Amino acid sequence: MSSGSNDEKFQQGASVGGNRSNRFNQSTNGKIGVYVVKQKLKLEVKTGDITKCEIDGIVCPQTEYLSNLGRIAKEIEKIGGHEYKTDLLKLPLMKLTGAKRMMAPTKCPWKYVIQSVPPRWNLVATRNPKGFEQNLKDTVCNILIATKFSRIKTLAVPLMGIAEKGETPVETFAEQFAKAVLKQVEEKDFTVEEIHVMVHDMNVVKKIVSVLDTKETEGIKKVLKSGHRGHTGRSEEAMEVDDVETGDVSGGCCICMDKLDNPKTLACGHVFCTDCIEQQFKYKPSCPQCGQIHGVVTGTQPDGRMNIKTKKHSLPGYSGTNTIEIEYMIYSGKQGFGYPDETYLDRVLEELAAKGITEKDLQD
Repeated sequence: MSSGSNDEKFQQGASVGGNRSNRFNQSTNGKIGVYVVKQKLKLEVKTGDITKCEIDGIVCPQTEYLSNLGRIAKEIEKIGGHEYKTDLLKLPLMKLTGAKRMMAPTKCPWKYVIQSVPPRWNLVATRNPKGFEQNLKDTVCNILIATKFSRIKTLAVPLMGIAEKGETPVETFAEQFAKAVLKQVEEKDFTVEEIHVMVHDMNVVKKIVSVLDTKETEGIKKVLKSGHRGHTGRSEEAMEVDDVETGDVSGGCCICMDKLDNPKTLACGHVFCTDCIEQQFKYKPSCPQCGQIHGVVTGTQPDGRMNIKTKKHSLPGYSGTNTIEIEYMIYSGKQGFGYPDETYLDRVLEELAAKGITEKDLQD
C-alpha cells in the first residue's frame, strides 16, 4: 500500500459509507475554519443545518427526560418518524452531561444519533460559572466516549450551553469543547476522524474560531482560512492544507528507539525508519503506534468454508434492519500452525525481536 500524507487525507475527508463525507461537505456552506487536532482528527467549524447533513453521527441536545423540546431534537424526531420515537422511548432517563448512542432509522441521513444532556446558561449557571464550564467539558467528553466501538468516523456537533435568556456564552463553549477534544483524541480507542461543529449564525462561528485559533500550541492547528486567491493562482485554502506536517520526525523511530534513518511516513501520519517498518510489515502490515492497517492481513486459520446468509428479521435494538448470519465450517484434522505446535514460542520470540524486544527485555 502506498503511503499517503495527512494533507491529502484532510483535503479529501474521511470516506465512510461511500461518499457520505463528501456529500456532507457539499451540503453545507459558510465553512470558515478547518483544524487538525494532534495530527489525528480533522475539525471543521461552519454554518448550516445540522439535521440536513449526511454523516455518520449527529448529536441531539436533550433534557433529562428525552422530551424533544429543542429545535434540533424536534427536527430529528420529525425526520426519524415513528420508528425513532419508539426507539427513543426504550432509553432510560438521562443525567446532566450524559450521552447515549442509538441507531438511527435507515431513512435518516445519519447512521447514529447521540442523545446528550448539556448544561444550560441560566441563573444557576451564572452563580456557578466554574461548574457550568466543567459540565460543558464533561458533556463533550461523554459525547466522544459514546462514539467508541461504533462505525462513527464523522460526527456533527451543535452549539451547546444555550442561554435560557440573554446571550449564549459561545466562547465558553469553544474553550471547553477544545479541552474535551484534546483530552479524548489521545485515547487509544478514539476512532472519530472528523468533527463538524455546525451552527446557524456566522457571528457564532466567528466567535468559536477566534477561540480555536489560539490553541495551536496545545495541538489544534488551523489549516484553512478562506477561499481567497493570491497571486500564485492557488487558493489560500490549498496553501494552508499543504502546510500540514505529514508526521513528527523529531521523536525518533519507536521500533529501534533511535534517530530516524531514511524516514518513511505512513498514511496514518506516523513516521519510522524505512528498514524498521518494512521488517514490521513482513509480520503484520499495521502501524506499531496506532494499529491502523496498511495492506492486507493474512491470517493463520485452518482450511474451511464460510457461509453468509441474510435473514429478514431484526435483532433487538436494531429495528428496520436485516440480520447477517455467518457460519464457519472447519475441516477436521490436527492444526499445523499456531499454539501448541512445538515452534510456536520460537516464532513469538522472532515477532518480538522484529519489534525490538529481546529475551533480556522480557527477563527484566
